[in-house]
Amino acid sequence: MKRIAIVFFISIIFLFTQTFVNAKAYDDFKIESNSTSDVTVNLFDYWLEDENMADATKYSNLENYGINKNHILLFGKGIPPTKGWWNRWSGDIATPVTNIVYPILDRNGYPVLNISQEEIDVVESLQGRTSESLAYLFDPSIKLEYKKSYTNVKKLLNYSEVLGDNYSCYKNFAKYNKDTNSIDLYSKPGIIGNFRQGQFFPFANLDDVFKIENDELIIKEETTSQNANINHFLGMSIEAEFVQPKDGYVSNNQKQEQEMIFTFTGDDDIWVFIDGVLISDLGGIHDAITTTINFSTGKVTIKPKEETAIQPSVNVFEYYLGEKYEAIQGELESNYLENNIIKETDELGNITKYTYKDNTKHELKIFYLERGHTDSSLEASFYPTINGEKQEMDEHPNLLPSQSTPSIENPETSEYIPIVFITMIISIIIIILLILNKYKYN
Repeated sequence: MKRIAIVFFISIIFLFTQTFVNAKAYDDFKIESNSTSDVTVNLFDYWLEDENMADATKYSNLENYGINKNHILLFGKGIPPTKGWWNRWSGDIATPVTNIVYPILDRNGYPVLNISQEEIDVVESLQGRTSESLAYLFDPSIKLEYKKSYTNVKKLLNYSEVLGDNYSCYKNFAKYNKDTNSIDLYSKPGIIGNFRQGQFFPFANLDDVFKIENDELIIKEETTSQNANINHFLGMSIEAEFVQPKDGYVSNNQKQEQEMIFTFTGDDDIWVFIDGVLISDLGGIHDAITTTINFSTGKVTIKPKEETAIQPSVNVFEYYLGEKYEAIQGELESNYLENNIIKETDELGNITKYTYKDNTKHELKIFYLERGHTDSSLEASFYPTINGEKQEMDEHPNLLPSQSTPSIENPETSEYIPIVFITMIISIIIIILLILNKYKYN
């Protein structure tokens, strides 16, 4: 019986060893980016006191701390409404705070604040400061004590036939990986926001966002968008080139003609520039707002992400992208409208199309900031693709976790279950043989 006990004990140890070896880690829940488009993504981390300090402190004079020093565009928790209209939360109906920046980029390709000196001087604590280029936030070559820049970050976007090149914080949590200078996408969204699950906080620690129980990735319900540990104050820029397809239409994998449409959602500030002109102005500290650009017609739509749209001119805005160029044509390069823009009207003179001419090449620049210490929503969808050739992919590849590591949930790809099963069978056979052997000699 002693031999039986020893064999049984060894078998149990082997069983638990295999369980430990095959236990899942966060890496097992990564999904691989499959986008091949040439997109430049830069990430920026900002702070008010210390890079690694929890950012929940509510300062009465936050304009004198960290990234806010000597500037008028403020980051912070609970920014008082007296700190300037451009720093004030827009309210419950999710409207953008427009005209914070000029409608054109500066000569170096960065947004410029459009706040008059009179408006600045009304704010007593900001007197003496001026409007300026936001290059100090978005130019990686400008080094500041309260800023870190991560350039040419890879793997933010995925590709699907339905959405094109895309990312959504409501589907996949995005974590910046300093070792690979890329975004690690996870099979679940992370961090609970005021309206829905899933937020964009790439500098958050995974242990604050998820836990693993029974080989399942579990979202920590206690970690909300107001949690002090998730590193709120951040920025991002996305740059890419694209070519206007014929009539603004493209063929999908089923050879069907589809309109080329780009869609962006964010809070706080999102400014979308094309050829240096502000096409969608989602500036300010606000709840999630979506803008859609239809390149077939040139129609641009801005409305709340959630179902809180009221009516046009209140929090839903529609216009044609061509109108943005027409409004500042005196500041454009010579013959820009003639060479790049096409305008069509119906018999009544109503605009039906005001978009880019076929086969013209354009430069897209998106600037994003999270300033307000609560939700940080981000979605981007470039349909059918931001540039290059479309790919033959499954319809929703971005929703599937990587299967490179054996999974206990999927016996067809699992090594863990067969090993345990075989170990148990061998142990039982050995025990039976030993028992039979004992009775044979008794």
